[in-house]
This record gives sequence, structure tokens and C-alpha cells, in this order.
Amino acid sequence: MKYRLPPLNALRAFEAAARHANISRAADELCVSAGAISRHVAILERHLGCQLLIRQHRGVTPTEAGLRYLKDIGIAFDAIDRSSRSLSRGKNTSGLRVRLFTTLSSDWLSSRIRTFRAAHPDIHLNLSASLQPPDFAVEDVDIGMMLGPGDWPDLHCEVLFRGSFTPVCSPVLLDAEHPLRSPGDLHHHDLLYSQLQFARWEEWLSLAGVKGLDMSAGLRFESSSHSYHAARQGAGVAIGQTFFLLDDLRSGRLVAPFDLCVEHPLSYCLVCLRSRKDEPEIRAFREWIVAEVRRTAEEVETITAVHKTVQLMTETDDAIVD
Repeated sequence: MKYRLPPLNALRAFEAAARHANISRAADELCVSAGAISRHVAILERHLGCQLLIRQHRGVTPTEAGLRYLKDIGIAFDAIDRSSRSLSRGKNTSGLRVRLFTTLSSDWLSSRIRTFRAAHPDIHLNLSASLQPPDFAVEDVDIGMMLGPGDWPDLHCEVLFRGSFTPVCSPVLLDAEHPLRSPGDLHHHDLLYSQLQFARWEEWLSLAGVKGLDMSAGLRFESSSHSYHAARQGAGVAIGQTFFLLDDLRSGRLVAPFDLCVEHPLSYCLVCLRSRKDEPEIRAFREWIVAEVRRTAEEVETITAVHKTVQLMTETDDAIVD
């Protein structure tokens, strides 16, 4: 059968421009100029005899015909991508590329990843950490994390857990010169936090009824992991995310002196392209991390059973990821 295909470079240019709704972003993805994208789209429109994109000041919008065409060629591109990955799977030295949020990776995953390696010794993991959500269209990422409701188009999502925060400290502070008996005792201790944790402290202190505490007098760190490390050494009190700190709470390296937890409405979600969710390596990691999260959540619930949990009803402007 002789295929009547349009120029393939023109197809790629249109698909990227329509998906991004922006010529410049399509050009960045394909490493060409914006002018080249526009020329390729024009060539495709002439070849097909219909308009595919409506040019606007701030971007482009697919026409009705363009939307239908985008859906059809997207299915074809996905099929080519899956087949190509399947053929090259045994030759791929980059491994499964997983990008998680920074503190989740350092304070939770690091002590558990050996169980995945033991169960799947043939899967080479390439782990990275970032506070930024993945952009699967332009980045070399197979699995990533996002914070939100879990309903992103074109992405398969595993809702893992919600962030729950409470003060944590070394047990030595419980019987120090100024024992931590009630939230008001925090006036006598340094508060530890990263930039992203500042708002978490403010929310917790407000709900606990603590007033007049100068947050700027505390110790600010580059990341939450650093604030947790300082808390383990007795340097002050950190605002801890209980899920990340299960190992510390279970061993007694850290304690939660007060019975109030603040839970946020947004969820930590594991995401991958919907078209790739059943690839063997991606499915193996998805199933493993969901099972590990479930075990952790059950233990956290047991440890914090005496805590009162208050859920914030509105989303805050800053991301709860660190």
C-alpha cells in the first residue's frame, strides 16, 4: 500500500504548535526557529487544503478541523513512540527516568528504594529531584510528580497523599530549660523552616492560637531537608510533614510535641503520559510506589492517631512541595 503522507516535518511542527497553542514553545521543543514552525504549518495547510490553526496575538488556536487532525496524528505519534521504545528497550542506557520532589526523594524514598531494586534488578533507575513539575513534551522524564487535584489532561495520575504538617523537634527539647508543653512555649525556641515552609508555620501557629511570635527570628534554610536535619540536632523546632518524617517519628529521632496537624487540600500525585502508563518499567514503578505510600500512610495514621487534624479549605498561592 502506498501511503499518501504529508511532509513529516510539517506534521511535527503542526502537532507541537497545536498542543502548546503557541508557535514559540513549539519552536523551543523542536529546536528550530518560530519562523520555521510557521512555514511548516503553512505547507501542511496547503497540502491538506484547509486551515488548521488560527493565528492570534498571544498564540494559536486549532480550528475544528485542526482539533480533529491533532487528535488523529497524536494517536499515530503515540503508537510510533511506543513501538520505538519497545524495540530499543534493551539498548536504552538512560534507564527509567524518575523525577520526584526534593524532600520526598531525600527524606522518604532514599530508605525505601532498595526494595524496588531488589524486586526489579533489571530496571535501571535514573532518579532526580526538583521542585518543578515535569513537562513531558520537552523534558526527558518518564515519571514525575505534581501537586494538585489529579485531573490533568493527557496524564495518568496516581493520587498518593496529602501534605499534613505539625511541629517536630528532638526529644531533648521536651525537657530542656523551657520544656515544650503547649504551643505557647514555642516563644522560647528557634523556629526552623525553608522558604516554602514559612507559610506552613504561619498557618499552624494561627490555628493553634499562638500570637506575637516573631518568625523572622528563627533559622531559615535552603530546603526542608536541612531544617529537619537541624531539628534532629536539637537546634530548634521545624514544621514537619509527617509523611516524609515517618522514619524519624518511628525511631524517636524526632517527636511531635503538640496534638494539632494541618492538612492541605492539594494532593501529591505521581504522573506519566497516559499513553505510556502500561509500559512494563513505568507500570512496575507506579505499582511499587503506590504500595509503599499506602504502607507509610497507615503507619503515619497510627503514630499520629492522637493528633487533631484540621484541613485547610482553600488552596494557598505557594506550592506545598518542599
